Amino acid sequence: MINIKNLLKKKEIAVILILIFFSFIISWHFGFIAINPFDNFIVYNSANLILEGKTPFKDYWLTQGLLLDLIQYMIFSINGVSWSGYVFHSSLFNSLYCIFLYYVFRKFDLNIKLSFLYSICAGLIFYPQLGVPYMEYHSYFFSLFALLTFILALNFNTLIYWFLIPLFFILGFLSKQTPVGYFFIIVSFFIMYNFIFHKNVKIIFILFFSSVLFLFSFYLYLFLNNIELLDFYNQYIKFPSSIGKNRMESDAFLKPINFSRYFLKFKWLHLSYLILIIILFKNIKKDKNFLTSKDFITGSLLILSVYVLIIHQLLTLNSKFIYFYIPVLCAFNSVYLNKYAINRTKLYKIFNIIILLIATIYYFSNYVYHQKLQLYCWNKT
Repeated sequence: MINIKNLLKKKEIAVILILIFFSFIISWHFGFIAINPFDNFIVYNSANLILEGKTPFKDYWLTQGLLLDLIQYMIFSINGVSWSGYVFHSSLFNSLYCIFLYYVFRKFDLNIKLSFLYSICAGLIFYPQLGVPYMEYHSYFFSLFALLTFILALNFNTLIYWFLIPLFFILGFLSKQTPVGYFFIIVSFFIMYNFIFHKNVKIIFILFFSSVLFLFSFYLYLFLNNIELLDFYNQYIKFPSSIGKNRMESDAFLKPINFSRYFLKFKWLHLSYLILIIILFKNIKKDKNFLTSKDFITGSLLILSVYVLIIHQLLTLNSKFIYFYIPVLCAFNSVYLNKYAINRTKLYKIFNIIILLIATIYYFSNYVYHQKLQLYCWNKT
């Protein structure tokens, strides 16, 4: 298994620096091309309000994005109110996303080249699509951090990973209530599923202690800023919940449920976990005890997450932006193709890379590059 000493090798340091630089610059570049005036100024304006001395929930209504406002406020405090400071925020998160993925992939013993490839592809189609801080993206960011940290905790049984899971969920919730709420449900389910078979009480205690600690820290923020808990509840929980309930019940979002809408529309996402399904089924067929294994939980969670992303995409009716998850799925395809010998492994590896490259090129071209150019032309007119 990889350790910190291996990460400090000169070759690895060079790769990490390239990854940080490229993922930052690509997001930075597209952050200056064009803007959507309906969405792209939300965090900018809120952070400026805090800079003027106003307090969220108390002095202005806030239904989502508290964490983004506070981070952007700190950046503006250091560097002044500017568009470059705004784009720096999203570019930084794009780099953090890529570096974390690289760390996870290397932790699972993927070689440097493949880990770099999957991470750089993720960076190309994550924050560059928007280019500026946005609540949805930060919520996805922390949701995947929580999910992958759980996978690390499950596979390597390191206590710090278990301790960090509640933190990432809370930070995701303070970015936007969904999709982190959906990810919380499925991760909690698999935590309990794992506990039923392995009865590790220490893990439950750590999760409980960590949750209480971070929730108390947030309550302390509200208390120190004289923010009423009821105001926070009404604005950040009750009001968004009413909107979410209406969308869930409406026929215009999740319905009609058909093959074309849920599968053909998201075909590249479905193709990207096909290898994982094959590996899971082959191992279940070989040994029913595999159903209680960490690999079954990991693979099942990764696959189920795709449907969470699709449902949230349909509920938001935003432009397609969930494809940054494809490199994660392809990376774990590689992990388990290396671990389990199945027929035509080489063919599956080639198929996996083809899916990765086609999906990345297609979505970068259509939903990053051309979408930004269309916005630019629209702004000019």
